[in-house]
Amino acid sequence: MFVVWLLAPSAWACADPGDDGQADGATEAEAEAGAETGTGTSEAPLGDRCEDTAVIIEAPTRFEGSLRGATGDSEGIAAACGLSGPTVFAAVTLRTRADLQVLARGRAYSAKFAVLRPGCVADPSRILACGESLPVTLTDIGPDVEVLVAIGIDAADPALAAVAGEPDPLAYELRLETLAVLGEHARCQPGFGRCEAGTVCLASEESGVLVDRCRRPPADSCFAPGTLIVANPGAAAIIEIGPDDPHSDAHAHACTGWRRPERVERLVLPAGLSETATLQIHADDARVGLALRGPSCLPEHALACAPASEGGEPISLSFGGPGQLASLAAGEPPLLFIELPHAEQDPDEAPGAITVTVELFD
Repeated sequence: MFVVWLLAPSAWACADPGDDGQADGATEAEAEAGAETGTGTSEAPLGDRCEDTAVIIEAPTRFEGSLRGATGDSEGIAAACGLSGPTVFAAVTLRTRADLQVLARGRAYSAKFAVLRPGCVADPSRILACGESLPVTLTDIGPDVEVLVAIGIDAADPALAAVAGEPDPLAYELRLETLAVLGEHARCQPGFGRCEAGTVCLASEESGVLVDRCRRPPADSCFAPGTLIVANPGAAAIIEIGPDDPHSDAHAHACTGWRRPERVERLVLPAGLSETATLQIHADDARVGLALRGPSCLPEHALACAPASEGGEPISLSFGGPGQLASLAAGEPPLLFIELPHAEQDPDEAPGAITVTVELFD
């Protein structure tokens, strides 16, 4: 499955690093409705010219149709996704804040599809995702947004020469499924959906009753990092992360891959470091990635990172050199991100405690 992280304003919501998300969250009724996947089926002809698209499909749903009689995408709106043969278009609306999964399958061919921003403009930058055979997921969009879906076939596909029949070789099925995204403080439990990036479903006492809500775990993001004091050169600061410690996926890093559950610590360094001082950070689990950013937490202020070795030796991150660490120590403390393994990476392996050691050499 391909996952698309949308970084866009307004209704195209995505919990980007430092974004507080939707503070008031969704109601329980909205959450339950948004978490359901579509089981109904719609049947109607789709427009084979983008400008003629009159069919509006509301997700979640399952839609069936055929490319028979359709023409090519003469405007080239979906050309960047390889839709060179007959193509049809559908407008898809999403009423709730959710992850939207899109999948198109052809009966006697491999259906190609594109998900685009609304509007019939041939501009590759408007394409949100391309797909063929596997579903694509647009993460955390809505509420009340519309996307354009194009479904087509390669111009050289032999299925185009197949005669019409029952069932039609050029028939396709479009599946649109949703998973509700719950804002901070929203009620959460299985079947409600998932908590937005930066929060996890945690129980807390309210009026003498334990209530599950989407909450920010401690030492989990730039919003409220922990504090790790590296007191003196030669001394080691140690972080122990238990297997049951809650962590969310608030941030993404260039070298550690797409969002992982993580621990975030603000590193307080001693003043007066030499120009050659270096920082050595070591994790005892090969599945852990490490990243270091400036105090702003902006992605463009990344200082260094080391990806997980995935089955190899535990990794280390080194940062320093001519004046680099001395400058950091004289200003605002940098942020250390400990990118933890996804639970689904090793479902048969019981998780254990993870130890990260931070050492300063001067």
